Amino acid sequence: MVSERRMHVKQALLEKLCLPTPSMAAAYPSSPQLFSLSDLEKLSVLGHGSGGTVYLVRHLPTSSLFALKVLHSNSNSSTNHEADVLARVEDCPHVVRCHGVLDVAGLCCLVLEYMPGGSLLDVLRARGRLSEELIAWVAKCVLRALLHLHAAGVVHGDVKPSNLLISRQGEVKIADFGASRLATSEEAACEEGTRAYMSPERLDSEGFQGEAGGFAGDVWALGVVLLECLVGRLPLAGPGITWAVCLGGGPQLQVPEGEASPELRSFVGRCLEREWRRRATAAELLAHPFVAKCGDCATAAWTQKLI
Repeated sequence: MVSERRMHVKQALLEKLCLPTPSMAAAYPSSPQLFSLSDLEKLSVLGHGSGGTVYLVRHLPTSSLFALKVLHSNSNSSTNHEADVLARVEDCPHVVRCHGVLDVAGLCCLVLEYMPGGSLLDVLRARGRLSEELIAWVAKCVLRALLHLHAAGVVHGDVKPSNLLISRQGEVKIADFGASRLATSEEAACEEGTRAYMSPERLDSEGFQGEAGGFAGDVWALGVVLLECLVGRLPLAGPGITWAVCLGGGPQLQVPEGEASPELRSFVGRCLEREWRRRATAAELLAHPFVAKCGDCATAAWTQKLI
């Protein structure tokens, strides 16, 4: 009965997201101000996922818009994990910033940067394929984020279109660190993440000695994302196909013949090298001609398509 009553209280808080002010409101280390639940007005639901529900909220004292992610897990260690990782990489401009953390009736709530352009998945669903110019821009933004994450010892673990969000200025930023881990962790690669974007060594850690789904796994996932942007569909549809391709029993995962420039074909090939030891790093890929020729600002055409 006590457990059921507690769940009802949590559900009511999720639905209202206003009053009363929570008993504990902890400031995020980088946050310039304290947030309390009573200062946030719920406007709409931005999305649902296995890890939590994200709401668009208005900060009443400043009228600023934020995304409030309410984590579903009942484990303190898992709910605090994402906040801890975000604190480690909070100064990276290509990672969605966390402005505050609230503890509401045992629920961890992250006050996150609002990205009005939605996700890359939204763009692909609405527009299908992207031009090579836009693919290069997406790659450059994600690689800059991965370079920062990997330097901080963080493996994202779930790079995919729905976790790549777009700002009003057309910048692409990595979000959702629920499947992330520290590269120094002695734990094996976690089962969290999206199988269609998992690298061979993540799917078969015993067959690929010396690697447990680390930095190279993030690079593989980026390669799959870029291939998806090019052909307009997920290249590995179905767990059986994913396993066959990654473990060498199926067709080679590569850019279709005649559908891309030599630079893009080379770039994706460096991302999708089956042997993780030969796969390019984020730093090496940033120097690749395909992204090196891309400017440092989002193109006007890209921004206009999103806003």
